[in-house]
Amino acid sequence: MDLINATEAFFSLVLFFIPLRACNNNIFTSDLIHYISNTKDHFPMLEIIHENKDYIVVNKTAGRISEHSSYEPITTESLTLAHLLKSKSKPFIGVIHRLDRVTSGVIIFAKNKSNLVAFNRLFYNRKVQKTYLAIVKNKPPKNSGQLINYLKKNNLEKRAEIQLSQSNEAKESIL
Repeated sequence: MDLINATEAFFSLVLFFIPLRACNNNIFTSDLIHYISNTKDHFPMLEIIHENKDYIVVNKTAGRISEHSSYEPITTESLTLAHLLKSKSKPFIGVIHRLDRVTSGVIIFAKNKSNLVAFNRLFYNRKVQKTYLAIVKNKPPKNSGQLINYLKKNNLEKRAEIQLSQSNEAKESIL
């Protein structure tokens, strides 16, 4: 399957099915398309890297969240949905993986359920490798290595916090 072969080297996939829905503050998707099309000079547009009948690959800019949120009406997912609504009245959009708000990079969205399942299988079978590049102030002591931390979810602030050791609340995270 071309979909699986083409994506194995690129993407780490966390899968979600996101149905067509209203955005925050009662802004519906048709209103969102109108809003986006009328704010080109004031709002960064969606950069599409690749699109076919099965999936769409976009560039997520730093500062924007990846998926639908009740706190923010404009997300990478909502911009992608607005793009898909231009050619289909009720598109399927499946969030394949996410990037943190402060991270820029490639995000892929499934355009049908069978491809969402295929990407899910890739993730489950660990056939996908993700690569991060960072700009740093000083040269690290080693050219490569692993970072091992223990992360605990902070639901109140919607973020993860580093813990000194593993516990029932903190999970090992290897980067």
